[in-house]
Amino acid sequence: MVHDARKFIFRRGKAIEQAPLQVYCSALVFSPTKSIVRQQFLDQIPSQIQNIVYFIPWLDNSLLLEDMEIKFSPNKHFLATGLNNIIKLWNPTTGALYNTLKGHTGSIREIQFSPNNHFLACTSQDHIIRLWDPETGALQTILQGHTKWVLEVLFSPDNQLLASVSYDNTVRLWDPKTGALKSVLEGHTGGIHVLAFSPDSRFLASAAYDTTVRLWDLKSMEMIQIFDKQIITCGQVSHNLSFSADGLHLFVDGQKIALKPHPVDSSQTNPYLSCTLDNPGS
Repeated sequence: MVHDARKFIFRRGKAIEQAPLQVYCSALVFSPTKSIVRQQFLDQIPSQIQNIVYFIPWLDNSLLLEDMEIKFSPNKHFLATGLNNIIKLWNPTTGALYNTLKGHTGSIREIQFSPNNHFLACTSQDHIIRLWDPETGALQTILQGHTKWVLEVLFSPDNQLLASVSYDNTVRLWDPKTGALKSVLEGHTGGIHVLAFSPDSRFLASAAYDTTVRLWDLKSMEMIQIFDKQIITCGQVSHNLSFSADGLHLFVDGQKIALKPHPVDSSQTNPYLSCTLDNPGS
């Protein structure tokens, strides 16, 4: 038991130190199924996460490394893993290996499937984004332009755009079908690391290490709002962005910002939204 516990802490200690509740949400989940510690505290794993464990019965054979990127395809037909500079596509039920995707020359940083499951986007420390066909494993296109590490990629809900952000302080918008660069959004003064599309794919929110969150209109390709420490009360780097299902609220690390459209007959042409903090000061 003591030996097993030492191995558990050695592998997961860093994550637990930074976020103690990860002992339940990831440390136990990503421990071997025969681990004594995992078996002892199995009932402490949240039920919704337990479902994932049973969905990957071969988990302890392949997914034990902390620096491995892991993503399911939306249709759950594929599980993609990225380690070092190689991506592998697996059958998530049986553990059968479908394809091994090679080409990156730096460590894999991010993996994202498109909502329609047609594309798999991968980034690495080589500053390049590669788009693959998950069904065939064929490389579709290579996206180049960022001058520093690409920190995140995200497909729009309508599958028409791929957004990428980098330590070079830019947001780049690509056509995933053709690989064409549609726009470069500039304004952040620090590396950008978090993205969120509105449900209708009209707006994009970005958070950067300059401690600001910016809201972009993807019709005009212009910034329409900037949220800084005067609005975002934590005044720190934001790590979580999301829109509400109706697109009328933006959540920044749990803080709720109301996005109010101008009337259709309004003379306002830009910005397209007025943005106010819900329950300011509460």
